[in-house]
Amino acid sequence: MYAEIGLGTDPRSALLVPADGILHIGRADYALVAAGEGMWRVTEVQVGEPHNGGVEILEGIKKEDRVLGKGAILLKPVVVHSLQTSATVSHLPPAQPGSR
Repeated sequence: MYAEIGLGTDPRSALLVPADGILHIGRADYALVAAGEGMWRVTEVQVGEPHNGGVEILEGIKKEDRVLGKGAILLKPVVVHSLQTSATVSHLPPAQPGSR
C-alpha cells in the first residue's frame, strides 16, 4: 500500500504581525490598530501559525492596517480597561518610529 500525505507546506500568502503586538486576554487575542493621531483601536484577532517572530492573522486585521508591535504588552492594563468599559478607541501615546 502507498499513500500520499500533504503536510500543508506549500507556499502561500499570509498576513503577519509581530508576535509582541498580540495580547491574549481572557479567551481571545487582540491587537492595537492605528485609528488616527495618537489613537489606537482594540481589535479582536484570530491568529494562526507563528513565523519567524511574527504571527499569522486569519481575521480581524487588513493588510493596510498599522499595528502596534514591540511594547504592546506594556499597554495591556489599558486594553483590559478599554474592553471592560466597552470602548473601542483609547487615547494612547503615539507610536514610536519603527514600532509597527
